[in-house]
Amino acid sequence: MARIIYGGRARLLTQSQQMWYNPLGDLDPSLIHAWQAITGDGRTIPDYATSLIDIAAGTQPLLDTPPVVTAPGWDAVNGWAVSNGLAGQKCLRFGFGLEDGDACFVRLSGAADALFYVSIGGNVVGVGALVISARFTAAGQHTFQHGNTPRVSAAPNVVSGVMAIVGQQGYLSGAPSGGALTPWAPGVLPTDCGVGGLLFPATASWQVGCLAHQIQLVAYYHAALAPSLTLAHIAAISARMAALAP
Repeated sequence: MARIIYGGRARLLTQSQQMWYNPLGDLDPSLIHAWQAITGDGRTIPDYATSLIDIAAGTQPLLDTPPVVTAPGWDAVNGWAVSNGLAGQKCLRFGFGLEDGDACFVRLSGAADALFYVSIGGNVVGVGALVISARFTAAGQHTFQHGNTPRVSAAPNVVSGVMAIVGQQGYLSGAPSGGALTPWAPGVLPTDCGVGGLLFPATASWQVGCLAHQIQLVAYYHAALAPSLTLAHIAAISARMAALAP
């Protein structure tokens, strides 16, 4: 255990409180879903099945059930090898609905400079989406969307790194990136979210063109917890995610 001091009092942090998804130890793990596909941070990932376990709240394993067609490849160094398209999806999904004002972090690698590079995506057809994309439509850009208007883009294209959406702001490597995102309209949040693809829950299908890459870590913070994610938390989570290795 480690010791941390709040208000002049020292307290011990349990292992779960010190994990990469809660590096400052002051967030409620029951409001976090975290998935770790690579060995590191004191945790060994011996097989694909272990990589799907929710290591925070413990209530929501990642799913490779329909509409996912094919489970992604996996190894303990590179994580999930995802790709997407109607010819054969290799993706995962959260298996639960998203919330307005929530937060999501992803660590990715192996991204090529190609069109429509989605790492996290949940879509309500014709209404809005949550999307974290290394590249969307323009060379040299990455994009975010968490609401009902077009995506916000910013330079550079991301080949590897940690991207996040917290509330209505996108982040790259722990720092704000791009402009503010438009909030959701009431009652139109996605009922699921793809890992390595853009899921259309309304039609139980996947968007064509989400290209092959690797994902090592994903963390989701419920809206009740997201206001507690200060810039210090975002920077610390991003740094721990970036540094995690066997």
